[in-house]
Amino acid sequence: MINSNYQRLGVFGIIFLFFSANFSFAQTEKFMTEVSKTILIASKLNVQSDIDALAKIEKHPNAKNVHFFKIGNLANIQKNGLFDFNSPVSGKLIHAMTTRIETKPNGEYYWYGTVSDSTLQGNMMLISEKGKVYGHLNYADESYRILGLNNSTSAFVPDVRTAKGTKTCPNDIPSGKILGINTGTTTTRSVDGVCPNPTRVLILYTNKALVYDLDVVQNANTAFQQFTQALSSSYVSLPNLTLTNVQLTYNFRESATSQVQGISAIRYDMDYKVITDSDILSLRESNKADIVILITHGDYANSSNAIGTASQVDCDAAHAYCIVEDDYMLQEYVLAHEVGHLYGGKHENDGVSTPNLHYPFGYEFKHYTFWPFYHDYATLMHNHDASGNASFARILVYSNPSVIYDGENAGVTNDYDVSRRITENAQNVASFRAGTAPMTATISGPSSIGFPGCYTYTSDITCGDAPYSYQWAYSSNGSTYYDGSTNTTGSLCVYPNSAYSSSGRAYVRLQVTSATGEVAYAYYTTYVSNVHYIRLDNSGSNVLNGKLSSSVTLSEATPNPVNTDANISFSLPEKQNIKLELFNELGVTVRLLESGEFNAGEYQTKIISDFLTPGLYFYKLTSGNFQQTKKIIITK
Repeated sequence: MINSNYQRLGVFGIIFLFFSANFSFAQTEKFMTEVSKTILIASKLNVQSDIDALAKIEKHPNAKNVHFFKIGNLANIQKNGLFDFNSPVSGKLIHAMTTRIETKPNGEYYWYGTVSDSTLQGNMMLISEKGKVYGHLNYADESYRILGLNNSTSAFVPDVRTAKGTKTCPNDIPSGKILGINTGTTTTRSVDGVCPNPTRVLILYTNKALVYDLDVVQNANTAFQQFTQALSSSYVSLPNLTLTNVQLTYNFRESATSQVQGISAIRYDMDYKVITDSDILSLRESNKADIVILITHGDYANSSNAIGTASQVDCDAAHAYCIVEDDYMLQEYVLAHEVGHLYGGKHENDGVSTPNLHYPFGYEFKHYTFWPFYHDYATLMHNHDASGNASFARILVYSNPSVIYDGENAGVTNDYDVSRRITENAQNVASFRAGTAPMTATISGPSSIGFPGCYTYTSDITCGDAPYSYQWAYSSNGSTYYDGSTNTTGSLCVYPNSAYSSSGRAYVRLQVTSATGEVAYAYYTTYVSNVHYIRLDNSGSNVLNGKLSSSVTLSEATPNPVNTDANISFSLPEKQNIKLELFNELGVTVRLLESGEFNAGEYQTKIISDFLTPGLYFYKLTSGNFQQTKKIIITK
């Protein structure tokens, strides 16, 4: 949670409007459309898990500030990787910027991005899975769990405030043995046909966490994705990192008092219960997990000023365990913090005098916006500032002098470089449990394109059973993809004046299927400049205006706004089933415009405004994996 920087800005916050980024774009669909709880209960909550979640929300400390929203189609809410929305509670305008999108052919996706207003930055993560969109929004002094319900409706639930101003774990974590320094480059490639050990993470949760957490499985998945995003943002790659399972451990009971046998309750639970618990040990063995994370609801923050702990810093296999508190694991990135300890990361003041190991520490830094005002940031392993407070904004980055955040280096060479320590220990942790790594795929290609032409992308497959089959796909928005070649290499062609306008980025996706049916995906983003439009295909041929598009297209309504009727055109490159529908701001379909099987060609239909209430509407064309939505304003 980004905390208290407004206190430093004071009444001068308006000054920084002058220095804010210029967001110039147009969304064709809202990111969030609010849905009343009454409508939600009446028409949407027909699944028991949703009913249970709502019952928990009613008991939540911030229940009165919970808002329900319909999440828009990812392809239409953003332009040039940007979109705007208003804070669910304060109403403040927030700018979102895409940093990474991973979209599967079935439409499910992971979206990662930064959020900011004119002064402060934060992070947001969205996960679309099995018809639900969930994740987390961490911005300024606002932090929300995004709870996914059915029908793409999500609840934005304000996080419980961090207790007593602490950030994460106590300073009494014992140091483990100093593992041997691995000076080689961490790699996931198979060597002589032998697959490397994977890095497997198991997340367990207690009965109390199951009862009190709004949806412990969703939140555990989100926390794990925060960890993967932190690694990516910090330029760290772990060997074949996978989440093996998220499941209940039946027998574990959190300690209820602040002190047990003279030590904090959370340390007692870790040192004397977690690493010897038979159920936890059995689950670790059955999942072949290298690292085990236990989500609890032990009220440790209220009793001992702690919201997470790791068994050891620089752990060995017997101590690869950590505890995270469910109320705080997302807003303070506690899971990523505690796992960082297992890899050797330390607090800013924890054993600084350790010989020959001066670099694996959390880092706090300031970015001066307008002297003497500044933003106060800290990387993931930093615990308190110099005065013992925790008022800084923790960022989803491990300290690394090569990472630039808000114009500043997020580390100092030879002093603060947790990313280096994680990389050194990566192979050691991956070797805690023997096992075969899953098949993985990576893409190599140009990171930027500045001239029209065709560009080649190559694949590298690790593990899995050959022969492999390939499906390349390309997108200008990271959501709607168009299939390309089925060869080991793919080709992205960019031309001016072709069918698809450029977002400034071209997204490449590779789907690989092994001989035994194992599937792996790889994603790659290329930045496009000096080319105003791009054609996303692998043919090498230019399609000029006036010819039928190589893909489904949906035109803007004319006229728009409309007070009588409007024309809508769409084109189909081949025979297919389509559905064209009109719906209101609440996402309720009010009219089916077209439906059925259509031959290839250009088509035109009308929206007749009779019997429609004036206001904002959306029309959506759906065909297979293609889906596009555009807005129209009815004035009569």
